[in-house]
Amino acid sequence: MISNFQTDNLILVYFPPFAGGKFIMNCLSLSRRAVPQDTQSARYLADHPTDYHYRLRAILNTLPPTDQFAQWRAWEFGDKEFYGGLVDNLLPCWKNNQPTAGDDLIQELIEKNLSFFMTRHGGTADLVHQALEAWPNAKIIMLTNYNKFWNIAFNLKNKNQTTPNIIDHAGNDCESKYNSIKGNEWPDWNLFEKCNYDIDKTAQYVTIQDNIQQEIKQYYKWHLIKNPIFCFDVDNTYFFKKEFFKKMKELYIWLGYEDYNQDLVEEYYSKYMSLHVNTI
Repeated sequence: MISNFQTDNLILVYFPPFAGGKFIMNCLSLSRRAVPQDTQSARYLADHPTDYHYRLRAILNTLPPTDQFAQWRAWEFGDKEFYGGLVDNLLPCWKNNQPTAGDDLIQELIEKNLSFFMTRHGGTADLVHQALEAWPNAKIIMLTNYNKFWNIAFNLKNKNQTTPNIIDHAGNDCESKYNSIKGNEWPDWNLFEKCNYDIDKTAQYVTIQDNIQQEIKQYYKWHLIKNPIFCFDVDNTYFFKKEFFKKMKELYIWLGYEDYNQDLVEEYYSKYMSLHVNTI
């Protein structure tokens, strides 16, 4: 059983499907301070954390050949591969301190002070709240401004679907949905997004009447989350190598990882992005 649910070793990565959240997790898994979302790899790296060659090889093996791009999900690491089941089914067990199949690995990672990841697919802050009920001190990485990359990834990985709708995947946390529900006195979307959908933070920059704030809080509950949040701007980094490396290094520092290796990150970045954009 897990003895310490108060740990901050868990990192929640909040993003809509196809926005590139697993990409961020894999880049972080190139640090000796973290493990990828794969049981076999995590068990090995718990005992051999500085085997960077193994880390890179494991991460590169999650990239499908171009003729199997539509089967991307069959190649990538994820919650099910790491936790041994659907996280939404496991959260009530953890909340009530009941054992689950992957507890021994998680306990070992906590004892060895290694980070591990959990996907929270975007749409509503409630998904993060649910995870924090079991893991109250988890850190959060939030992906924002992802429309361009999302459209590329969705069309490549869902070739039979010709009319992608980001609202179906991002819920309230996309500009089109925000504009469809907003009132005339709601703040500008760009500012709201930069404030991590937190209306209390947004109100520090512009005047918003109390009744409008309460109205917005019905749809966006990020003001209730006090855990550390790192915002990763997708479209202003993924397509620009130098900006991506700069932001990734900032994220390493934010997490307390002291072994950022741009050569490792660049090898994975180049191969990952070349599958999405021919000019990389």
